[in-house]
Amino acid sequence: MDSGDFSLNISREMLQQSPIMQKISENVEKKIVDKLKDIKKTDFDKYVTFWKSFGELVKYGIYSTYGAKKELLQDTLIFHSLNNEDKYISLADYKEKMAKDQKYIYFVSGENLDAIKLLPQLEKYRKNNVDVLLLDQKIDEFAIMMLHDYDKVEFKSISDESANEVSKEEQEKIDSVTADNKRLFDTLKEALAGKVNDVVVSSKLVDAPVCVSTKDGLSLEMEKTLNEQPGAEDTVKAEKILELNPNHPLFEAFTKIQNDDELVKNYASVLYEEAMLLEGREIVDKKAFVDKINELFIRAMK
Repeated sequence: MDSGDFSLNISREMLQQSPIMQKISENVEKKIVDKLKDIKKTDFDKYVTFWKSFGELVKYGIYSTYGAKKELLQDTLIFHSLNNEDKYISLADYKEKMAKDQKYIYFVSGENLDAIKLLPQLEKYRKNNVDVLLLDQKIDEFAIMMLHDYDKVEFKSISDESANEVSKEEQEKIDSVTADNKRLFDTLKEALAGKVNDVVVSSKLVDAPVCVSTKDGLSLEMEKTLNEQPGAEDTVKAEKILELNPNHPLFEAFTKIQNDDELVKNYASVLYEEAMLLEGREIVDKKAFVDKINELFIRAMK
């Protein structure tokens, strides 16, 4: 890149701070992005090849500028999604296919695509044919956080406790189950103090007995990524909510023993560890978990 407007015999630092250089940099950046958008529109397969190599850097550009590059870069983004199997989808494509009453662009994050697809939080979205962006790179959630919305539609993690939209009838059922089993929920919360902040009835689950959701926008995957940073030393803690499926036989089994506080407390850790396993996490105390499972087997066979 050359220009007759550059000053001669000046330091590199002065040149980098030159308004002329900044203007040239902005123009070059825009030309490159426009070219990428053109390739994405005319030769999507070619764009996917580019994206697999450099997409992470594009998303880092959104995050590192605290969203200042949002308008420039948001239409270069493509993601895997629940309803598109192994194909990529743009944010514009996602929004175009949204149901009229859908309020958010949903997403979920995880270690890799295979692990994400097994998450129990996806069950209701899969059943209702609601698409969900599958974020499998560490930078993804941080870039989404900086975007905040796309074309005035906010992003929402399905791992967030407030993600699922429920009808009045569904909410009344949840309130009824919660009231009828208050002792069970209180005992489980007491037994899991330090591990979860609350235990609630889930409106997300279809087949799975339990799942873990989080509060205030900090997901388990973000917690993991932040704690991997130098000096973090596991100081970042997401507020975890243990959600129970009221239609699962396991919940019914717990309701039958809810008057036995010690028994409920004894098996509370099994529910939590099971939920964390479904999230793709390691069990901290494997021996204690196995001992509890064996104890349940013995009780069932007597």
